[in-house]
Amino acid sequence: PHIYSDNVLPEIKQFREKNKNELWFVLPNVAFEDDMSVLDRILGKIKNDITGVLISNIGQIPLAKRHGLAMRGNWSLNVFNSKCVEFYRSQGIEGITASPELKLSEIKRLQATNIEIVGYGRLQLMAFAYCHNNGQCAKCNGEDKMIQDRSNRIFPIKRVKCANCVSYMLNSDVLDISDKMSECSCIARIRLLLDEAPEKAE
Repeated sequence: PHIYSDNVLPEIKQFREKNKNELWFVLPNVAFEDDMSVLDRILGKIKNDITGVLISNIGQIPLAKRHGLAMRGNWSLNVFNSKCVEFYRSQGIEGITASPELKLSEIKRLQATNIEIVGYGRLQLMAFAYCHNNGQCAKCNGEDKMIQDRSNRIFPIKRVKCANCVSYMLNSDVLDISDKMSECSCIARIRLLLDEAPEKAE
């Protein structure tokens, strides 16, 4: 979700009523101390309705364990080598997403099972841990934004709200490995990042 609050509860319940598919709850890449408290409360309420959580930073592992949730590793864990894989496996993480910076040939050299990759979508370039509205939450409509550089490239800005607001700048280019599917036989899962870009740039 883009907003982590109790409002996600009816959405998850509704999904479960209509689908028997796996449902993994993605934790935010940036989570401050008060954000962790919010996530702790939410997981306590939804843990029986989800398959598990996607761990986005190492500090979220104890949180997931406390609620007895299955874990998979998000791309933001920066898995570049087999030592990273071994460590996260030792922490109980089932599927581990390799860093998007790695080439397929480098991912194969990890020699690990149940490796996942990002196969489509806009990758995050940076995070902004500040408010675009100078802390005036009442005036914020929560809409995503876009910025445009000198070469007219468009970069979507995605806002994620927990206890704090964090904005993420996404790449102007879309990653797409559909032409390399024949090389992905060693990959357990291929993830899609389906963020929709807003229409207008600022």
